[in-house]
Amino acid sequence: KDILNKIKRTHKSKKEKLSERILLPIYNPHNISNLTDLAFYLSDESENEPIYPLGIVIDGNDIEKELEKSEELLTKVLLKGVVSNKNIIPLTKIDSNVSEAINKTCKEYRTSKVILGWSEKSNKIKNFFSGSVVEQYIKNSKEMIFVANILEKLDLSRDLILIVPPFITMQKGFPEAMNSIIKLCNSLNDKLIVLSDDKTIDDIKDYMKSSKIDVNYL
Repeated sequence: KDILNKIKRTHKSKKEKLSERILLPIYNPHNISNLTDLAFYLSDESENEPIYPLGIVIDGNDIEKELEKSEELLTKVLLKGVVSNKNIIPLTKIDSNVSEAINKTCKEYRTSKVILGWSEKSNKIKNFFSGSVVEQYIKNSKEMIFVANILEKLDLSRDLILIVPPFITMQKGFPEAMNSIIKLCNSLNDKLIVLSDDKTIDDIKDYMKSSKIDVNYL
């Protein structure tokens, strides 16, 4: 029985390590630096799991030209990773559908965190999700998704404001999401400000008991 318990614990530990793999689809040169920083802050240095920047090229007539553009962006992420001592594995996928390319890559490399940039053309959140790559991807995904619109350098922040809807603590992915928030606060040395209803705040307080970050509940 003791041997079986050890095997189960070892298996569980391996699964937790796999969950720290981050996929970073890149396509916009204007936000690539800030999104890469977010991936770095969310990564767990102790596990040394890789970050996968993904260049997606839509199959077509100008494929060689698009491959060159993708390689330029991947090189920027790779160089940034070298400077920050991060384990970076650049990937390129040729596909006819962006969301399908992301899904296939997540399955192939067993990633569970995906960071997507906010579309500059979408000013409203409703328009952003309606009919977008994000909407298509969410429908078929099982990974934790970060949709980020980063306007300034993350290391300039002082507070991280978390707006939590009711009953979110009952969702399956709540612990993993909170662990990522805690990791981000620790990496940035930020204070966490939580806004929610009383019941949800009580649940979050229970979860945060073992955390050492500074938290303010509103």
